[in-house]
Amino acid sequence: MYWGWSQVLPVQVVELDPTNGFKEKGTPVVCFFGDYENHGFERRRKEDVIFPYFNHRPYFPEESPWIEGPWMLKHGGKYYLMYAAIGLEFSTYSHGVYVADKPLGPFTYSQHNPLTFKTTGFMRGAGHGSNFHDRNGDLWTIAMVPTYYGGRGGSTIAVFPTAVDKDGVMHSNTAFSDYLNTTRASRGTP
Repeated sequence: MYWGWSQVLPVQVVELDPTNGFKEKGTPVVCFFGDYENHGFERRRKEDVIFPYFNHRPYFPEESPWIEGPWMLKHGGKYYLMYAAIGLEFSTYSHGVYVADKPLGPFTYSQHNPLTFKTTGFMRGAGHGSNFHDRNGDLWTIAMVPTYYGGRGGSTIAVFPTAVDKDGVMHSNTAFSDYLNTTRASRGTP
């Protein structure tokens, strides 16, 4: 079981025993902490706030990122631990990925992060979701995407094609996320 939803606490994992009421087996293991100093997409900046009702507070350069929503996917013998950073109110809301050879780690930060990142267009940001293999074995990433409809903030779901290259590095393509919602946005309805 993976969990984490904090600016200061890490994403963690613990093995559960399905034969004993899903009680914890062993002690929780730290997977990773947010790291805004080395992972630029995890930095919270006031300039990236999408929804006006979040403009009431300052965002400080040294402020720790909000990391949340860990999701594990096994693919090609590797374990890909996806997480969301920094919050739905930001155009830089994204997914990052850590990779391991075992479900409990140790985890290594992916060289291609963020996995989903979209800072332009009608739909900006793409975080807090999951990955899945479709019936053909193709890989997809689902993301919650902030949307702004004439004074109201909200969110919608987007699905992005995703792949793992020959070196085991996961990539996703967010280029076409605006097209699905263009008609709805022109009508002014979510």
